[in-house]
Amino acid sequence: MKIWSALDGRLLATLRGASSEITDLAVNNENTLLAAGSCDKLIRVWCLRTCAPIAVLNCHSGSVTSLFFCPIPRSRHPIAYLASTSTDGSCSFWGFTEHPETGHVEFQ
Repeated sequence: MKIWSALDGRLLATLRGASSEITDLAVNNENTLLAAGSCDKLIRVWCLRTCAPIAVLNCHSGSVTSLFFCPIPRSRHPIAYLASTSTDGSCSFWGFTEHPETGHVEFQ
């Protein structure tokens, strides 16, 4: 995937790893994470600050059809969620913790 500047059309970054067609994208509310689902049944997550890959999530037996970062106030719940659906009829919730001091993200 490529990230382009909307201001001047420059290529800002290339995110590598997807091996099949991307079916949906989601960006979290803090604009720090990008998740991409694809026909290869995987969800890949990248850090938008560093463009580094963070996680590859695998539990669907069909293509990923949609992704959504659930807006949960961090002050009350230390764990946030990424929701995904698939052509296999399943819906998954992926818990993750983002440490504000270090920027480290950990999926459970």
